[in-house]
Order: sequence, then C-alpha cells, then structure tokens
Amino acid sequence: MLSKDTPSDKLKWYQKLYNFGKQVYHNDIKSPVLGETFGSVVSNMMSEGVEETSEELLADLSKALFTAAYQLSGSKTDLHAFENVFDRYALSFIGGTVGGGIAGGLPGYRAARYNNSMDGK
Repeated sequence: MLSKDTPSDKLKWYQKLYNFGKQVYHNDIKSPVLGETFGSVVSNMMSEGVEETSEELLADLSKALFTAAYQLSGSKTDLHAFENVFDRYALSFIGGTVGGGIAGGLPGYRAARYNNSMDGK
C-alpha cells in the first residue's frame, strides 16, 4: 500500500485507484449469479454518486449567487452556501452510490430469481 504522507504520494494513490476503477470497467467482470456485469453496476454507482454530488454543488452555487444578489441590493440575507461542504457532498456521493448500485443490480437480481439453474444458463 502506498503511503499518503506527501502530496505526490496522495496523487499516486488516487491515480492507482482511478486506474483500478478504469480496469474494472473495461474488463467488465461477469457475475454468474446476477447475470449483470460487475462493471455496469459499478458504473451506475459512480455515475449516480457524481450526479448527486453535482446537484449539491449546483444548489450551493445558486445559493451563493442569490446571496450575492441580495447583498448587492442592500439586504442582509445570507443563504449559507458552502457550509458543511465535506459532510454534505460525501453524504450525497455515498447515497448516490448506494442508490445507483441498487438500481444497477436490481434487474439482474430479478432475472436470477426466475432462473432455475445455478449455472446461469
């Protein structure tokens, strides 16, 4: 395991993690039980996590824009944009990955329930 003490070590660790994800996606590992591919489930998880996080970012950007407009008009209104950023973004990403994984794996699970053979044929 790489140490994450210096910024270059952190970058190498994130590159290794990214390359692993890319390898899993391109290899598209087959799941004999679900009939779905592991790569498609992981892809759904990641895309839904990024989508949920981008929604949270868009909400913060719109709050910041409206706060600036209010303050330029002389109002003291503050919509508190970009508060608890790490907590909210991490929660959005984790929630999105869980939802994306369920939505990605559910069709294969339903198909496997009605399959009488254990070999997936």
